[in-house]
Amino acid sequence: MLFRWGGEEFVVLAPATSYRSAASFAETLRVKVEQHEIDTAGNITISLGVAEHISDESENSCLQRADAAMYAAKNGGRNRVVVDQHGNSDAWAADQSATILHLSWHESYDCGEPTIDQEHRQLFELANTLINAAFKRESNPHEFEDALKKLLAHVVKHFADEEAILARHHYADLDVQVRAHKMLIEHALRLRDAAAAGGVTIGEFVDFLADEVVARHMLKVDREFYPLFKTIPPAQAI
Repeated sequence: MLFRWGGEEFVVLAPATSYRSAASFAETLRVKVEQHEIDTAGNITISLGVAEHISDESENSCLQRADAAMYAAKNGGRNRVVVDQHGNSDAWAADQSATILHLSWHESYDCGEPTIDQEHRQLFELANTLINAAFKRESNPHEFEDALKKLLAHVVKHFADEEAILARHHYADLDVQVRAHKMLIEHALRLRDAAAAGGVTIGEFVDFLADEVVARHMLKVDREFYPLFKTIPPAQAI
């Protein structure tokens, strides 16, 4: 997410990104800007400061660290990236018991329809349970199988519920939604069968859940029907 911050300053928020990954991202931005020719100004350069949030730190404190890193980049010769090498990712890496992969729910994912929103949240919970179980699959295969079974059952039920709700609201692109649901269920069943044969990695499950179900479907295809459930504010008395 990109924000204007002062006259010549901008802030880029990159959720779930460590300062190491953010440093790579910032360098990519720096190069792209440097190589982009502007009609009225030619080529320009930018200086970037990177900071990762630390637990219990205020937003202002995190921004101040990013700001200090940016000024260090400017004072160091400009057209460069400076990184404040502190963040939550260090603590998570040190905690061997922490789950490496986790899908995080955000309130912006709510569409406003109670059943759909509740089932979307439950989808995240069941997906995280499956990811956790996948890491312990060799020592506890039954836990993994049970988590996968529950997730698939929920996905099938959720898609049916969602289609029924959209039909009641006369959603114009319901056929698109139905086709998308059908493709996702078919992919999920293929993963289930491959998992039973021992031929699926954790990465493939995560790619399916995070990329196809959440990023591509829920945050793109589903977004098209969100306007159906936008709350209309009551008319004010005159």
